[in-house]
Amino acid sequence: MMSTPTSVRFSSGISGADYPIVVGLNLEKDLVEAVAHAGAGRRVAVISDDVVRQKWGESVVSALAGAGLAVELFTFPHGEKNKNQATVSALQDELLKKRYGRDTLIIALGGGVVGDVAGYVAATYLRGVPYIQV
Repeated sequence: MMSTPTSVRFSSGISGADYPIVVGLNLEKDLVEAVAHAGAGRRVAVISDDVVRQKWGESVVSALAGAGLAVELFTFPHGEKNKNQATVSALQDELLKKRYGRDTLIIALGGGVVGDVAGYVAATYLRGVPYIQV
């Protein structure tokens, strides 16, 4: 199924804090463009839960890797009970172990708990790194 993406701009009222929201199907190309816009040369850490990983993880990683981006998928067990500091610490420890630095871009692949956990990791990892919610 093909769809034409719809894009709207969210205005927070804070200078420089505006961002686009893109809605549609089959948005791999749009994601690659968003990552390129967030900064060339960044290492990409895709964070997801085990359920979303099974459905979408490999296709998202393949799309990004196919565009020449250095990308890796990090997962944690699904569920509200895993929205905690232990999960955040485990993800940050993995990023540090694999030497992800300030050049990191974090993509949250999934909503709800995934968005909360990945967003918090992005905001606190090495004093904050760019973040994209998918």
